[in-house]
Amino acid sequence: ILNWKFFTYLVLIFAGSILAYMFERLMGEEYRSDKKFLTILWTVVNLLVFLSITSEIGTYFDQARLLLSPNLFDQDCISAIENQRNVLTSVFWTIHAISLISLGILIRSPLLRKSALVLFVVTTLKVFLFDLSSLATPYRIVSFMMLGIILLAASYLYFRHQKNIESK
Repeated sequence: ILNWKFFTYLVLIFAGSILAYMFERLMGEEYRSDKKFLTILWTVVNLLVFLSITSEIGTYFDQARLLLSPNLFDQDCISAIENQRNVLTSVFWTIHAISLISLGILIRSPLLRKSALVLFVVTTLKVFLFDLSSLATPYRIVSFMMLGIILLAASYLYFRHQKNIESK
């Protein structure tokens, strides 16, 4: 999993985080009022984290498909690996969205909360349109139940802290 591509992502994430931190904490008052640049920096860092881990999940399962399938045309093995890849990607996207919404509530950032909600919608659409299409019925039932639990937990978290969110 640790490779040069991921290392490059980590360096960029670290550099972007340091730059955003320095801009936010160490610059003078006249620069601190410019929230657009800071928002762009943190958005780029967030996107780099999202892309790096999603890319690593894809790379891992591409390698697994090559290693585990002695016959490259074994559709059952390829299908199983693709299902695992899709599920893990959806789980990561959901965890990332929960992290964003939690951080957005904590630091009272409407941009983080809205981007988390967009990521929830995209993940839900991905699950319904792509992930569930290739699963057998028992797995679909479990997937729907897990998706429902996750969405209920996220909405509970959001509405539980609604007064704190609106008080900003």
